Amino acid sequence: MDLVVIAQIITGLATLIVALVLVFQLRKQNQQLELQHKDAEIQLSMMGENIHEKLYNFGNYSDEFLKILYKSKNSELSDLSDEQRWKFESWARNVFRKTVIDWRLGRAENTDFSYKLAFNQFFSYKSSLDFYKDFLRKNLVRLEKETKSKNLSFKLGLLKIADESFEEVAGENIKD
Repeated sequence: MDLVVIAQIITGLATLIVALVLVFQLRKQNQQLELQHKDAEIQLSMMGENIHEKLYNFGNYSDEFLKILYKSKNSELSDLSDEQRWKFESWARNVFRKTVIDWRLGRAENTDFSYKLAFNQFFSYKSSLDFYKDFLRKNLVRLEKETKSKNLSFKLGLLKIADESFEEVAGENIKD
């Protein structure tokens, strides 16, 4: 073999070794990114559970607010005083917002069943049925329309799940 061929073989082997080292480093970096992503997912899940616990663990509320929640569970929204209504609506917005954010983030892999359970729990408050019908649903309809018209990345389908849950709990059809 002459010297040029040997030099080309050595250069080729060196290039191959460098490529293999780069592939190894990329794999290692990818594994680290996957671990970081998994850690972030776990953190998001734990934060979501903490928020859920704060919203539904009644040990976090004053006796006065618990009375409002109890009344809203068994009464229509119009039966609440202005102050009670304001407090209940503030709580209901937070519960609803958490569900929408969970959907947006793909929590529970956006399974209909998980969100149906969340809405059924929310709609177990009789006042929330009125609040959904008169206010919250309009925001969800607007969000889904904007998503369709502007090609936003928000996954569609939450409105359908919420409406089905509403109809199941309320025993009435909801119309646009």
